[in-house]
Amino acid sequence: MKEKYKFFVKNMSILTISNFVSKILVFLMLPLYTNVLSTKEYGTIDIITTTINLCVPIFTISIIEAILRYSMEKNINAESVLNEALKIIEKGFILLTVVALIAMNILKIPSTYIILFLIYYLTTATSNALSYYTKGINNLKLLGISNIVKAIIMVSANCITLLVLKLNLVGYYISLITSDIIFILILSIPIIKKKNKAIKPNKELAIEMKNYSRPFVANSISWWINNASDKYLVLFFCGIELTGIYSIAYKIPNILEVIQNIFAQAWQISAIKEYKSKEAKSFFSTMYQYYNLILVGTIMLIILFLKPIAKILFAKEFYEAWKFVPFLLLAILFGALSGFLGSIYAANKDSKMYAKSTLFGAIINTMLNILLIPSFNGYGAAFATFISYLVIWIIRIKNIKKYIEMEIEYKRNIVVYILLVIMCLMTQITQSLIVYVIDIAIIIIVIYLYRKVINNIINKINSRVLK
Repeated sequence: MKEKYKFFVKNMSILTISNFVSKILVFLMLPLYTNVLSTKEYGTIDIITTTINLCVPIFTISIIEAILRYSMEKNINAESVLNEALKIIEKGFILLTVVALIAMNILKIPSTYIILFLIYYLTTATSNALSYYTKGINNLKLLGISNIVKAIIMVSANCITLLVLKLNLVGYYISLITSDIIFILILSIPIIKKKNKAIKPNKELAIEMKNYSRPFVANSISWWINNASDKYLVLFFCGIELTGIYSIAYKIPNILEVIQNIFAQAWQISAIKEYKSKEAKSFFSTMYQYYNLILVGTIMLIILFLKPIAKILFAKEFYEAWKFVPFLLLAILFGALSGFLGSIYAANKDSKMYAKSTLFGAIINTMLNILLIPSFNGYGAAFATFISYLVIWIIRIKNIKKYIEMEIEYKRNIVVYILLVIMCLMTQITQSLIVYVIDIAIIIIVIYLYRKVINNIINKINSRVLK
């Protein structure tokens, strides 16, 4: 039993170091972006990036999901898995290029934007594939090193292109593309060294991978709708300037996403490896409790210090973005918990149910965005995103029982979630000192409610230290 936790902790430790260093470096660039770029420029950047995030799963048929799942299979050659996936990415890029050129002529999009769009799409898709392959073969040290190098290159390139060369939007994407290329080269070194002979095409494997990954396209699109479509509707109803402000609001919740990504990457490997074991119920239940506590605790601290954080990170007109942050934090909470449950679907190769739950949330998100954004602008968008992720979590928590009966204290968790909503509302309603008093009181109550879980974590840490 202890081996399962050791394996998870080892993977999480490596990912924590690499993600923390890389994300912090990128996070510290926010003051530069908000000082150098206008709200219009940042809004344009975010729309381009958001569009790429939609195109990647569509034109690659979400093949990265199959890369991770099949490269972990003992009876399948991991290099063959990557080889078949890269073929799909290549074909998808050719198709996207044709679509982009047609769109450029019809919509009169500047050719510079199209070139940057296509190059960044290709480097993103390829880097994602190599990243998932590296995780699948459990070479997390290499992945960690490459993530840190990628962040350093991106920060350095940003300083040169934005501060020295004054390239603004173009410079921003040159930095991203350059860092992606370096990342790809580092992850390719072991593959080049190992590849002594050509890998034969494996049509059966390719078909199986495609069948597995296709339902994830609907899931990715639905996830994209939940996470990003609100920016398009804010653009449509409120204009590019507010889109830039709303987009920058996501950067504070990115603090929580750092924790989420570290945990999720390590957990995804453990979930696939351990879902058939006899201790799966206890292991999954314990990890869910720990994950929930970490997320809730981080959200409370961010809300408590939200305005000071915003003053440091957001310059000029970007400061008002803090108002949209609280409900985006709640959205990430339920998105992260939904992702935890989704890993159980992935482990059981049930990609259809995985996709259906996300699709339903996307429908709710779209309907609420259309209803709320015209009247409540960014507030409506943030609230719609929160509700859609909440719906996905509810669906998955109910349906996951057919695979595993996790022991979750629902009543206690629901009380804590209600208290978090109260914290978010109080932050929006008033700016007086009483808000901090209420926030601290809520934090004390939550600590009391989770005292057993906290004590359990402390005891585990003490037992390891004393050893």
